[in-house]
Amino acid sequence: MFTSEQIWKAVDELARAHGLSASRLSIMAGLDPTALNKSKRIGSEGRPRWMSTETVAKILTVTNTSLGEFVRKLEDVGAEPAAHAALHSEARWLAGKARILLVDQDESFAAHAAACLEEAGYETRVMPDFRRALEMIEGGQPLDMLIVTTPLPYGVRGSALGRIARMRRPDLKILLLATGGAPDAVDPEIGHMLRKPLDDARLVSETARLLHS
Repeated sequence: MFTSEQIWKAVDELARAHGLSASRLSIMAGLDPTALNKSKRIGSEGRPRWMSTETVAKILTVTNTSLGEFVRKLEDVGAEPAAHAALHSEARWLAGKARILLVDQDESFAAHAAACLEEAGYETRVMPDFRRALEMIEGGQPLDMLIVTTPLPYGVRGSALGRIARMRRPDLKILLLATGGAPDAVDPEIGHMLRKPLDDARLVSETARLLHS
């Protein structure tokens, strides 16, 4: 029996063999450009997300790959033990350039934004639950920037999370994204605010500006 991780890895290997990025393969297969991004591989509850058979079929078609070839690739990649996979993910996070934590309950927006930031060269983690984000902020992991949408669930203001983050990490760069109604009142010491929706170029350019300011 194959695991979700094996299927994603096999697709990655298939894209690599054809000289394609995940985004390019998605577009060729008629999928959303972010459909194969790493941010789409884990659900909002932290559980692995299974790729649909329809998506697999489209990928095999555009890469002219038979089902038998794909199964052999699945067998070749194998499945890393969960502990090793977590360690590998952590190693990538620690070795990356600027590390960004994106807190947003809008799964579609968060996945797309994370993909844009990763394409720009930043290591990006998405957390829809601000409580888990707070645990990370208060932990010892390296973190360069917090991007948080406001308001958050349960009536929590994004600026409140920003204030706590700044108290714990005085050098942390913070970008607030306002959505719906009147935006939070923003303390200039917390961070800059942009209104959603915003285009990809604006998000990346503002991120770069803040990180290098």
